[in-house]
Amino acid sequence: MNFITKVFTSALIAIFPAFGQFAKCIDSGLVDVDALVDASAMASSKLKDSVVWVCNGHSDNNRFYALDTHGKQIAAYYLKSKWQRNWEDMASGPGPDSDKSYLYIGDIGDNDTQWVVKTIYRFIEPLAQIRDKDRVDTISSFDKLDFVYPDGIHDAEAMMIDPLTKDYYILSKEKGISRIYRAPYPQPLKEVDTLEYLDSIPYSMVTAADISNSGDEILVKEYFRITYWKRNPGESVIDALRRSSKTKIPYIMEKQGEALCWSRNADAYFTVSEEADSVPCKLYYYVRNTAAAHPDAHSILRVYKHQLPQTFITLPDAHIDNISSQNFSIAGRRMKKQINAAAVIIKTPLELK
Repeated sequence: MNFITKVFTSALIAIFPAFGQFAKCIDSGLVDVDALVDASAMASSKLKDSVVWVCNGHSDNNRFYALDTHGKQIAAYYLKSKWQRNWEDMASGPGPDSDKSYLYIGDIGDNDTQWVVKTIYRFIEPLAQIRDKDRVDTISSFDKLDFVYPDGIHDAEAMMIDPLTKDYYILSKEKGISRIYRAPYPQPLKEVDTLEYLDSIPYSMVTAADISNSGDEILVKEYFRITYWKRNPGESVIDALRRSSKTKIPYIMEKQGEALCWSRNADAYFTVSEEADSVPCKLYYYVRNTAAAHPDAHSILRVYKHQLPQTFITLPDAHIDNISSQNFSIAGRRMKKQINAAAVIIKTPLELK
């Protein structure tokens, strides 16, 4: 990004507070996995932009799936563990080998609060590629991170990994509040860990949470909304969550929506729902309101370059990636032109507003 682009982008941020936030929901389609009826957890791949991981909460033989961003199955994997009690969240992030990406599956659900010891499974993320369609494999090597809470038994459906510290966090699922617990890295492998209670936040029935791959953005999902925090440099996860967030980002209410994750580069976030009352499982996608967030933004904006501010007409195409498609000011008059995010993704004619 050159000096001119930096100045223009900074001006957009100052003039238009919505710069960098998220567009309306994009329906990526039905999840094309017949067995995925209890989609309780998801995580983005750290190896491939076009892959998300999902799993059922229970009764699926320790199986999890790789999907493409249209909800189509790429591969299925079995975790060679004794049982799948209640898998309620997944995460991707760093682990013991700094050169590897890891998947975490949280067997943390406990609707009847009857299980004292809960488990998180950690293993090296398999490389799932679209060309490997319908691949089936087994994960035999994994770490079993057993833990207990310091203050009794709790139900939880939200787990997240801090990529800056490798600590994992559990957010309890309760009415009116969510208790936040932490397991500092390195977590013990041969004994049951006791989590550290940090605080509670006023969020009800939390069903999922995720931290961006860069570590500076946090999402927490309840049944009826998703809340966003921007983490300040040097700020801990709990200190960020203690700050009252007024940033409620777009969310289409799902019948039984319990899962979300950031995309690999945090240029979007995904949600997926369980099948409930004959409502099928769908994959939803929410993209940032910046041109660079759209896969086709570069070519789209080149075509519509004449509609951008006069200053940019003579700029090389290389600078297009840094232009916001949301708002522009020309000759002292504010012009708002927003490229419909869904139109860009599905490659239908552009809708300019």
